[in-house]
Amino acid sequence: MASRSGEPRRVAAIVEYDGTDFAGWQSQAHSVSLQDSVQDAVGFVAGHPVIAICAGRTDAGVHATGQVIHFDTVAVRTPRAWVLGVNTRLPPAIALQWAGEVAAGFHARHAAVRRDRYRLGPRRAPGKAVRDRILAARIGRTSPGPDRCHRLRQQ
Repeated sequence: MASRSGEPRRVAAIVEYDGTDFAGWQSQAHSVSLQDSVQDAVGFVAGHPVIAICAGRTDAGVHATGQVIHFDTVAVRTPRAWVLGVNTRLPPAIALQWAGEVAAGFHARHAAVRRDRYRLGPRRAPGKAVRDRILAARIGRTSPGPDRCHRLRQQ
């Protein structure tokens, strides 16, 4: 799957988010969407605008711990560079968990084998984006610093 520099490649990624402050996944002219935030961050790291396609759109206020997305790019980055670079540009409520080059025919929506919808109650431990948002609320900050989150986790 390794492409030469300048050739189009497809990258898949796993995103988690606390959707409280977003109008859902899909870009919307009247409000802030998860797609816009992710595309802006990925586009910055890629060095050109990208369109992020997700496995399944979400409504306003919905959270995710394993949303699969893909985007096309000519940028050559390691999986680690995608994750670290994109995470530096994302708001605290969104985090990229994994990224890697996939076959050109891969499509996040069509390749999905399962979609969970609006589960009530905890299914597993929340991811970093959701966990940090909860910790921030408990200590009265909108963006927790790592030292304060660490101390709070030890309490």
